[in-house]
Amino acid sequence: MLPNANSSYIYFGKNNLDYDAKYRAKLTRAGEAVSIFTCPIQPQKKDDVPPYTYPTLVNAGAYIPVPAKTNGTVTFFSVSGILVGKELLAKGENSIKVPLVQGFYIMVIEETGKEKVTQIMIVK
Repeated sequence: MLPNANSSYIYFGKNNLDYDAKYRAKLTRAGEAVSIFTCPIQPQKKDDVPPYTYPTLVNAGAYIPVPAKTNGTVTFFSVSGILVGKELLAKGENSIKVPLVQGFYIMVIEETGKEKVTQIMIVK
């Protein structure tokens, strides 16, 4: 159980998900005392997709986890293509600070000749 978790995504960390277990979330609306549980889900491991999905909705200036197999870079661009920021990645677990200004951004992760492009929305 993750007490006081209130985001649209949950990061369990590397190798912390039990594929034989079933998971449910307890949902409570803000300002209400009634809670309900979601239907149980059992995760399935897919070897043909990357092991990590980056959050798409984060707070301005927040840090997001970016695991890397090799050294590399993370670059943020505005939707008009303007370079907003660039940070170095080290092999292993990284914590990358997202832009401070609210808006939509393109996040490009480069590692040893490979490039992954994802979209991210920054909110206050």
